[in-house]
Order: sequence, then C-alpha cells, then structure tokens
Amino acid sequence: MANMFPVPRPWGKLRRAEDGGVLSSLGLADHCADVGAVFLALLEVPNIRLGLARLGDLETLDDAQVARLCVLAALHDLGKVNHGFQNKALPKGTIQVEGHIGCVVGALHDRIIQGALANLYDAMDGWCENDGNDDPLLAILSHHGGPPETSPSVARGNPKLWQPAGGYAPLAALTELVQTALGWFPQHRETCQPLPAKHSFWHGFAGLVALADRLGSDERVFTYPEGPGSGESRIAFALRTARRIVGERFLRPDRSRTAAEALDWSFRTLFPSFSAPQFAQAAVLSAALPTRAGSLAILEAETGSGKTEAALLHFLRLFRAGMVDGMYFALPTRVSAVQIRERIRKALGRLLGTQAPPVILAVPGYLRVDDVDGTALPGFKVTWPDDEAGTMRDRGWAAEHPSRYLAGAVVVGTIDQVLLSGLDVKDCRLRAASLMRSLLVVDEVHASDTYMVRLLENVLRFRAAAGAHTLLMSATLGEGARARLVAIMGPRSRTSPVAAPDIALRKPYPMLSGLPVDNADSMPKPRRRSVSVELVADTAGLAEIAELALSAAGRDARVLIIVNTVNRAMAVQQALEEKAGDSPLLFTVNRRRCPHHARYAAEDRRLLDRAVEERFGSGATTPVVLVATQTVEQSLDIDADLLITDLCPADVLLQRLGRLHRHPQRTRPTGFEEPRAIVLAPTVAELAEALERPGRFGMGFGKVYDSLTALAATRITLEARPHLTVPDDNRMLVEAATHPELLGELADRLGGGWPKAHRGSTGDAQARWTLATNHAIDWAKPLQATPKALEEKAATRLGLRDALIRLPEATKGPFGEAVSTIKLPGWMLPNDWIGSEIEELASSAPGEVTFRFAGVGFVYDRLGLRMVAIG
Repeated sequence: MANMFPVPRPWGKLRRAEDGGVLSSLGLADHCADVGAVFLALLEVPNIRLGLARLGDLETLDDAQVARLCVLAALHDLGKVNHGFQNKALPKGTIQVEGHIGCVVGALHDRIIQGALANLYDAMDGWCENDGNDDPLLAILSHHGGPPETSPSVARGNPKLWQPAGGYAPLAALTELVQTALGWFPQHRETCQPLPAKHSFWHGFAGLVALADRLGSDERVFTYPEGPGSGESRIAFALRTARRIVGERFLRPDRSRTAAEALDWSFRTLFPSFSAPQFAQAAVLSAALPTRAGSLAILEAETGSGKTEAALLHFLRLFRAGMVDGMYFALPTRVSAVQIRERIRKALGRLLGTQAPPVILAVPGYLRVDDVDGTALPGFKVTWPDDEAGTMRDRGWAAEHPSRYLAGAVVVGTIDQVLLSGLDVKDCRLRAASLMRSLLVVDEVHASDTYMVRLLENVLRFRAAAGAHTLLMSATLGEGARARLVAIMGPRSRTSPVAAPDIALRKPYPMLSGLPVDNADSMPKPRRRSVSVELVADTAGLAEIAELALSAAGRDARVLIIVNTVNRAMAVQQALEEKAGDSPLLFTVNRRRCPHHARYAAEDRRLLDRAVEERFGSGATTPVVLVATQTVEQSLDIDADLLITDLCPADVLLQRLGRLHRHPQRTRPTGFEEPRAIVLAPTVAELAEALERPGRFGMGFGKVYDSLTALAATRITLEARPHLTVPDDNRMLVEAATHPELLGELADRLGGGWPKAHRGSTGDAQARWTLATNHAIDWAKPLQATPKALEEKAATRLGLRDALIRLPEATKGPFGEAVSTIKLPGWMLPNDWIGSEIEELASSAPGEVTFRFAGVGFVYDRLGLRMVAIG
C-alpha cells in the first residue's frame, strides 16, 4: 500500500493543479530545514537577536542558545507526520483528513507521542530555566496565527492518527524528524545559560517562528526538488537561500546602511528644499543618540513644522548607527498614509539612490512598493510588473499581505496596523516581533481616544521590553497622556504622576523629550501665526453653512468643511448641492460631486485621496468647497483658505487648524489674507441640554467625542480667545480641554448636571480603558489560545467590528471604476452577522449599487455607503 500513496511520506508541502491533483511535493524534513534555516538567518541579524534576548532580560543570545531555538523552530510542523494530515495528498473526500497543530496538543494530553519525542526531551533537558514550561511547544505551534487551545475538553487526542497503517508509521517518522533537526544545529549540545522562562521571551520567539515560516514557505525561492530529497542535504541549500532572502528582503539592510553611512551629514545637503532647519528638525539633529537599551522620544511641535522630516532624520541617525534596521511610520488615516509615504519615498530615493530600501504602503486595498503597484492574483498571490529579474518580488514581499506589513524595511501605513500587534488577535506576535527591529514613528498622538491610547501603550510596553526605539509626534499632546506614555519606559509597576496644571502650562512648546538636547534654548523659533476664530451657534442651519462656504469659494477661496460624522458630511453635502445648482465650485471625483470620508470602497478611496491632494495641495489654485470628516484633518499637506469645522476637543481642533493657511508663501484670494476658522459650536447652555440628549445636535457628541466637559472647555476657551496665536497658545488650549484637574474644576464651576456628567464621562473613559486592557495581549502571561468570542470583538478602534465583503466582478462604483470590496461598519450590523453573504445586489441607477447583508439594506453611491430600507 505504501507504493500506492501519491507522494513520498512524510510530505510537508504540496503543489496542486487547478483540478486539485498533486503536481509535486516537498518533504516534511526539507520544509522544516527551510524554516529552521530562515530562523537562524533572522537571529544572525543583530537587532533581531538583541530584541529577542532583551525580552528574556538577557544581554544577548549566544550561539548555543540560538541553536536550541533553531531546533525548536525547525520542528514547528512536527504534527504533519500524523495520518490525517498526510491524507490530504489523497483525492478530496476519499478519507478523513486532519490538521497538524491541535492534534499535537491533544496527543500530548493522552501521552501518545511522548515516546517519539523522547530524543527531543532528552536533548532539551536543561535547555530552559523552567523545563515544565509549556511556552516552547506552544510557541512553535503558534505559527499559523496564535497558540492552539490546550484544555483537555477541546484538544483531544486521536490515537489512530499516530498508529502505523498503510505502510506508514507516523511516530517513527517523528522520531527521525527530531533526530534530523538536532543534527542540523549541533551547537545545541554546547554549554550555555538556560533559555529564559520569562513569558514575553516566548511570545517574541513565537512571532519570529511565524515570520520564519512565512519566509520559508515561499516556494518561489525554497523550490520543490524533483525527488523526495533529504533533510541533511537540504540544510546547506536552505541556509544559503535563507541568508540571501533575509538580505534581499531587507530584513538585514546592509547595502542601504552602507549608503546611509556615506551621506554628507549636513541639514542643507539632506534637505536642500529647506533654507534652514525648523525646531523639530534642529532638535532631533542636536539630540544625543539613545542607548541600545531602547528609547521613547516625544516630539511636540505645531502642524506644518517639519515633523515628518524630523522623523526621517531620527531614523537615518539610528539606521546609520546600526540601532534600527527599518522604520514604520504610523498615521491616523489612510489618506495621510498615502501622502506621507510618497514624501518619504522621494526623500530616501534622493538620499540613498539605488540602495534605498523599499518603501511600502501598508494600507489594505493597495499593493504599492516604491513607485510600483502590484496586482493581486487568486490564491493570495501577487504579480509585479516589469519584474523579469525578480527584484520586485523581494522588495514587495512584505506588502503582499497585511500580516507581513511590519516586516517591511520602510513602511508607511495607518496606526491600526501597529495596534494589531498589541491586540490579542491572530498574528499579533508575528507583527510585534517583526516590528521590534524598526523605529516606530507614531504621528498625531493625542488623548481624545482613551481606547486607542491604551492599546498603543500595550504596543510600547512590548517594545520597551525588547529595547526597541519609538518616536511619538504630536501638536496636541496633553499632560495626562504624556505622563502615561513616559511611564512606559519604567518598570511595569511604575506610574508617572500627572503634573499639576500650573506646571503643565509652563512646559515649553515646541518640545522634544526623551532624548537629551544640547542648547535647547538656542533652537530655531517656530513660525507664529494669528488665527481668527468665529463661533457660530446655529449648527443645524445647513443652508446657511452652505451659503457661507459657496460665497467664499465664489471669491476664489478653497474652502474646507470638516464635520464630526459621516452622516453629517452627507447632510452638509446635500445642502451644498441644493444651494450650488450647476456651480462648478463643489469638489468632484471623475466629474461626480461627493464628500470625503471613510465609508467608500478601497478603489474609490484612492480616487478620492488623489483628488483631495490635487485640489488642496501645494500647487492648487482653483476655488473649491470640500466636505470631509476626520479623514483629512491629520498629517496631510493640504492647504485651505477658509476652514469651517464642527466643534471638537481642542487637541483635535488644532489638528484641523493645521490645514488652514499651511503654506505661508501662497498668495491668498482677496479677503482671505489672514487665517480664519468658523467653528460651528453650540453654546454652553445648549451643550448642557446634550447632557441628557447626546444626539441633540447630530454632531457626534457622545459618540465620536465622549466628554462634553472637554467640548465645553474648548468652547469657553475660544470665546475668551477669538484670536489664537499658534503655536504660543497650543499648550494652553490642549491642557484646558484635556487636563483631568482642570476639567473637574470646570464641571464644578458650571454646576447643574455638569459634575455628574463629568464623572460619567470619566467613568466611561475608564470603561474604555478596561475594555482595551481586556482586548490587549498580556505579554507577562503564558502563551494561551485567544477565546474566539474575544478575538471577534477585539478591534483597533472602539466599536470597530466591521465586515469586509467582496462584490461580484465588474461591479462599477459611483466614479466609474470597478470596485471589489467594501467595508460595512460593525455598528450598522446585527451581532450575529458573521457568516452572512451579500444578497439582492442591483444597480438601480448609474453609479449606484444597492444590496442586502445580514438583513440590513445598503446603498453605495457618490455620497458613500449608508443604510436604506430595501423592500
């Protein structure tokens, strides 16, 4: 019967034809050699090796320790020897099949394969500080996303999977595999310090095993042999190939570092478009390099002050010094990520030339590396144009799947990709371990979202333990958030007290903290500008708002209207269209009027993003009115002549003001020579009504921004300061709306229902904090499976439990382009939506798609996605 099996056993990988038949196979030992070799190549990268060591409170890992870890990594697929998995080579449906992870845990519960693992257990005697620790086994079994369930009630063993049958003996194959793996890395026999029992070490190890498995499973480079092959002969090929791809995929960026070391290190040479460094850039240039034990620097500077270039300088300094191997630049929105990536790509290309590392856009829906767009193919494959030499295959590897984004060399994407590394969800360890070798830059950090701040803290705790380097940037960081973030670098139990209001208000602005700066007093002074703020209490007068915007555009102004919610954006857009008639002043995409917000298909978002850059970028001159949500308020180099905005907390308002008169050299239309912002703000008395009815004004109060006290504080501060001086007033504005002591005092002073409401919002914030803590992975605890219910609820933004649905091919979006997927916000769907499919898809009008999903009707058109009644 053995000769009747279609491939040699045990096999590890199959290549199949379109009809499901087996074309060729790769032996299990060969595949294990590939992954073990990649793991070794990864630990030969100094920053990866150092990061893993520090997670275990070690100064480094010696070669014997590394060899022991390589043996474990190579055995990640040991469960594939079982009959059920090997049966997958047979025609589908002919015999029972089984996976290769859960069955191992189940077998261990019943002690079925203990004898076959005896060689490994004997060799591992004394390998770890705590030999009874399950973390090593669970870590290697986590390579498909996370640890398997270990409770006996779930992970039950099936003896038949392991017993000899059909001429094949799984346990004998396992014994041979273990002996072979031990032979690949003979240094495991040498005397060394035991591997640490600290759980964070094994979380990091699990992430690196998953990364090694992703790399080692790439059949384009780890090719299938014509014959069965053997592990012993395979290992030399595997090591040579692993070291090559770790270099060519820039996990070891030696060529780029050599080019960076050769740079003429003067600001004018690095950034010739700047006449002189601004504060942010000068502060980073003059700061002392951090220690190799890791760093957390916080850069506070006004919008438009060159923080992006300062971050690039910080990266290049650390990169040249060998302290980081890459950078992830995290931004709050997709549109900002698209724009900032292009700026960074051009800068690195100019500085490092042909040796520049690949610059990846980490936004789902895009496949963009450098200036090349890939094309997704069936089976999660990607093709890159003009790539006969295979160069883009390696440069774009990390961009081909979101779980690999953080393994890229220089990556620009949304903050969500980073927060996923700290959530207890699939592939969180892969993401966290991939990122620890890179500088993490988080742009536009502020304190308005308690849930996201708590998740960010969890990411930073892992990075601090790994000795990684992080730069946080903000125009608007309040003392409360700063104190929590600074505490990250201390012991786990340490808390950093929030400075009293008078002390917080005296802190300099702009400021770089976390890195010693020489001659801070001599830093360049920031550009000061006066902004006139006009408060309009009639927030529901959409016709009047439309008239105001259109009148300004009629005088050649580029007008930006930023509102708090998507539904309000749609309402304001419709009011504008009613007033505008056939006027060409409204923002369009492919000649169709529309607002800008997050509720569009990925393909259409790209069109919207490009159109915003064209109409509000540095070279734009044509008057226009755009209605948008928070999607345009942060990290964008767009410039408006007039800003109209809903009331929001002061730290968010400063972000929005950063889009107003951003470029001082521009010639402004007559009447708009000075920055002017119109804030649609209910009075404090009207806000008091919203204490009982949060939806009273339809502006997102109580949903988008949960603290009405912070909104009242912002309103009161703006009443007292109709002319703001930026950045001189930034510290005062932010502390007035975010400092916990000042907000408490304001609530008491207002009286009535305010003290109770403030306590309620504080309690709500604590509840969000607790919820984020429950969703975050605890690096100090042993590896354990994530309960399915928890993983389904966990999200990077509170309430985000979205459904990404695939549309039929050739579905045309509202702007004439084909759209493939669309995201349905979780709050629109019933709790039991998982498993639902799209129904009743129809195009009721040109550029309009209607459908039903999970019993809910939707329409998707030029205004975006919204719920409708479908009869």
